[in-house]
Amino acid sequence: ELEKAIRESHFFLACLSTHSVMKEGYFQKELSRGLEHLERKPESSIFLIPVRLDECSIPQRFQPLQWCDFFMSDGPEKLIKAIYLGCQKRGLQY
Repeated sequence: ELEKAIRESHFFLACLSTHSVMKEGYFQKELSRGLEHLERKPESSIFLIPVRLDECSIPQRFQPLQWCDFFMSDGPEKLIKAIYLGCQKRGLQY
C-alpha cells in the first residue's frame, strides 16, 4: 500500500520533528521510499518536500533539498506556494 500511495502521489511531504527524526522503524522506511521515488523524477521536479514541524535538525539525506519550516509564521504559505508551483509545472488543475 505504501508503494502504491507514493507512486500515485503528486507530492510527498516528509513531516519532520525532533521526535520523528530520532525514531527508528516504519517512519524511516517511508522517508527512504520517498527518496527512491524522487530519484526517478526530473531534477527540477517538485515532489518530495521536507516539512519541519519544529526546530529539528534536517537529516543528512534531505540536506540538498529545499525544505519548509512550517512552524514559522510564513511556513504554511511557503508550502502552499511550493505545491502550487509543482502543480503548474505538471499542468495540473488546482
